[in-house]
Amino acid sequence: MYKIGGDGTLSNLTHYQLPYGHGPRHLTIDPTGRRLYLLQELSAQVRSYEIDQTTGGLAQRGEE
Repeated sequence: MYKIGGDGTLSNLTHYQLPYGHGPRHLTIDPTGRRLYLLQELSAQVRSYEIDQTTGGLAQRGEE
């Protein structure tokens, strides 16, 4: 997660660790900006996260 400063610089806010063997491949954010979906290449699963609209933090909500 990064924050974009007023001058366009990036600041690292946090990072997320996935379990070994999942291999993140692609992600997308839904049109409302409230959910993020992550396709995991190695495990063939999709994880969904809720995006905190204030902090930009992620909270996992599901895995299929």
